[in-house]
Amino acid sequence: MAYTNAKIYFDGSHYIAIPKEHFSRVQKPSEQQYEPHKAEFNKAYSESKSLPKKERKEFITNSLKDIFENEWQAEEYVQKQLNRVATNRIKRKVRLMRKVNLQEWTHFCTFTYNDKIHTEDSFKEKLRNTLKHLVSRRGWKYIGAWERSPDKQRLHFHGIFYIPSMIGTLQEVTDYSTKTHRRQITHQNTHFLKHFGRNDFKNICTLEYIVDQLLELQERKIQENTVLKMLVKEQRQTENSINNIMSAIENGGTSNTVMKRLRELENQNEELEKQIRIERAKTACRISKEEIERYYKTALQQEPQMLINYLVKEMLLFDDKMEIIYNTPRTLSLDESQGFLLYDGNSKMQMYETNGVCKGKTDFRLVMKF
Repeated sequence: MAYTNAKIYFDGSHYIAIPKEHFSRVQKPSEQQYEPHKAEFNKAYSESKSLPKKERKEFITNSLKDIFENEWQAEEYVQKQLNRVATNRIKRKVRLMRKVNLQEWTHFCTFTYNDKIHTEDSFKEKLRNTLKHLVSRRGWKYIGAWERSPDKQRLHFHGIFYIPSMIGTLQEVTDYSTKTHRRQITHQNTHFLKHFGRNDFKNICTLEYIVDQLLELQERKIQENTVLKMLVKEQRQTENSINNIMSAIENGGTSNTVMKRLRELENQNEELEKQIRIERAKTACRISKEEIERYYKTALQQEPQMLINYLVKEMLLFDDKMEIIYNTPRTLSLDESQGFLLYDGNSKMQMYETNGVCKGKTDFRLVMKF
């Protein structure tokens, strides 16, 4: 088979090639058969957008029944057209998913416009033109849709993007969200902010993004090593006590009790020094970006059950919580208590008795850690 002439798509786990001879042939407008009453159906279908499925079918049938000899013919025609619309919708969704799975998406973006810069029409026209140029000149790829806010009906654009080369710079902005009624952090692009208005660029959780987040978490945990800080503080206090006793001895204040306390403090100081060395050794044992990437790339190549066995070390189920302990890319381990806490929170869970009767929802704690 000539693979260069084939259409390739990715179904999520495999790449699939369709030979050229199996392409579906699109009819030219001159070859398409004229369907009577299609225009009337499309008009009624468009007017009944907001109706539920059953009521929508009744509305379309009532709109077309005068065209046909009897109501039965109208119902049969409407059902045939509804089946056509549903089939076309499924085919469009399949084509869309094939396109989505072929790309490595990097950002989820939202674009709105400033009334001082644009009207609604000029915003749509200029944003489309800008994205078209970014696709041809910067290699951007995107799939998106226009949407209106439910309250103010204000137009905006949502899309998933592959951005190999960013235009402008991303700035972290903290403001108040009227939707969630709390402070939020957004990443606004200076170029789109200047030429359009408010925008938001969110990183999609690609493997590279996950690895970067794990590296940040590792550095933050190392900087926030409270055990090491407590040990250093305790050692400092012990050394001060030893120095005070030594000053008392130099001034002639010797006794068996003083000498006994001095030996105790010296033994304590030696033990603290050992513990501090262990904690500092943990801090020095950093996992590199390459090690983390290699670990998770190997995991993603496994079959589902092997993937779970590769990533998850153990799962502990209690009456009020569940702990999931993951395997770590770290190959050298000083002890089992040096891992990182990834998540610790409560969520509502359905609780069932042994006979299958639902007891309702209750707070259930989920803990995920290395």
